[in-house]
Amino acid sequence: MKVFSWLSKQHFWGQWMPWRDEYHGSFLGEFYWAPALAAAETVVDPVAEAEHSKLRDLPGSLVITSGTYSSRPNSFDCSGEDPFHIYLPGKWLIERMGLEWNGHEGKFFDAVGDLVAFDPAVSYPGRNTLLVRKKQFLSFLDSVEYEVIWTLLGAKQTIGGSWSHDDWKGELQVSGVFRMKAGEIKGKLRPKFVKR
Repeated sequence: MKVFSWLSKQHFWGQWMPWRDEYHGSFLGEFYWAPALAAAETVVDPVAEAEHSKLRDLPGSLVITSGTYSSRPNSFDCSGEDPFHIYLPGKWLIERMGLEWNGHEGKFFDAVGDLVAFDPAVSYPGRNTLLVRKKQFLSFLDSVEYEVIWTLLGAKQTIGGSWSHDDWKGELQVSGVFRMKAGEIKGKLRPKFVKR
């Protein structure tokens, strides 16, 4: 795939890659049918990107597959006493897969009522994440001729201690891109040491 090949040659430092949307001005049951979410867009088209964006050379489009919903303290949303955070499927995924929320927080179901996507932290202790049923997801991706790609960005730095700015030698910046091919996750990391 041309997009994966292009991404494999990029260094993602500077956070120029698109990021999932974060929602907090709507109600959880409004995703994504409500007028308040009409502007939500999860497809990144390089033609529409700004002239100076690194994405202008991307040989295809990207789809952001997830978003987050947060309830903030002191908001008008009185459905819960404490603030909360939920991962949701992105708008494109919900619309194309025909997923719907049926009143169970953070859970999205297909047309026959099967649970397809959910955030387990809504019901169980642990970290927030978006889980999607593998069989349905891969079948859907195959039908629309898309594939799932993960990008990774991280750094190794020295933080804390009693050192001065002159002691700082630089940092290890790590970019990576992975995809699922023949049932296996494949890809590689591209570390880059940046001197001070």
